[in-house]
Amino acid sequence: MARKKLNLNYIAKDSIRRMTFKKRKRGLLKNAYELSTLCDVTMCVIVYGQNKNKPKIWPQKRSQVLQIIDKFKELPETEKIKNMLNQESFLRQRVSKSAKELAELSKENKEVDLRHTLLDGMAKRSILIGAGIEEVRALASMVEAKYSMVKARYELLKPQPLERPPPSTVLAPLSMPTNAMAEWDQSRLTFTIPMQGEQSVEDLLNSIDCYPMEWLYADPNQLNNPHDSLG
Repeated sequence: MARKKLNLNYIAKDSIRRMTFKKRKRGLLKNAYELSTLCDVTMCVIVYGQNKNKPKIWPQKRSQVLQIIDKFKELPETEKIKNMLNQESFLRQRVSKSAKELAELSKENKEVDLRHTLLDGMAKRSILIGAGIEEVRALASMVEAKYSMVKARYELLKPQPLERPPPSTVLAPLSMPTNAMAEWDQSRLTFTIPMQGEQSVEDLLNSIDCYPMEWLYADPNQLNNPHDSLG
């Protein structure tokens, strides 16, 4: 269950105000102790109660508190005032934050009104007849934005064409001894070439002219003299 939002106003009833101060002061000192212990940070707390001349401090040793205060005073003026808040600056900060929230809510309300006007106009075009020029421009801008979103989504989801791999070049012998025999199946072409006497494998390979595999599918009339088609 969500906590009820705290109403930050002065508590007029004296008994409730004193009880709230006592409870929250105890929580503040406890949080200071936990933060200092868990994160190993140097900090102090000084709390003056209403109509009280003696403050409640943490750490309880006055010398430690004075040491922290002196260290703070040694900082440059710009560093000291960076995160300092008095009553006026606190209220200014709250007003600025509330103004930003109000502007965001106002923008959201305008967008909701435009969507309703657009839907009503799609159902009954006569509703748009009395629209002002600024409202029409805002509606056109909204339609263009929605169209761009739909188009981008379509481009993202539409199937991409498959890229065909580049054709591989396979060398096949087109000039070889007359006593060579060839066998062909669906996957490969095999040549059997008998060796002559003491002929080495290197000499045999050097005697064969090799051309791309595409020559196997060329015009049969060109296979007798494939060199003629190279030009």
